[in-house]
Amino acid sequence: MGKAEKLVKTVCGMCGVGCGLDITVENGRAIKVQGMKEHVISKPCRRGVDGEMVFVETTAGRARLKAVLTEDIREDVVQVTHGWPGDGNANLLIDSMNRDEISGFPAFKSQRCRILKAG
Repeated sequence: MGKAEKLVKTVCGMCGVGCGLDITVENGRAIKVQGMKEHVISKPCRRGVDGEMVFVETTAGRARLKAVLTEDIREDVVQVTHGWPGDGNANLLIDSMNRDEISGFPAFKSQRCRILKAG
């Protein structure tokens, strides 16, 4: 750590879990946040992305959307509501050549994806 840096050990308050955090602070600003290795919950959850803009990427494309975390669906599931224009269009995530054999519709129901914070 540099001269103006200090390490602050704390507990996250974004939800009721209380993940342990090590926060590197430089000149009064957090510059790095990571899990506190010695804490019982050393791998922080993803609550910090709630309300942030993210990119959802599939092999077919990428859409820029606002993340909303909920306990209504499983933690490992991403739901993208269709019908939004522009770079939030769910159709950007779908391979139009991958079609259902019977109906001929693109396979909308599920896709593997990854989530990245939008800059």
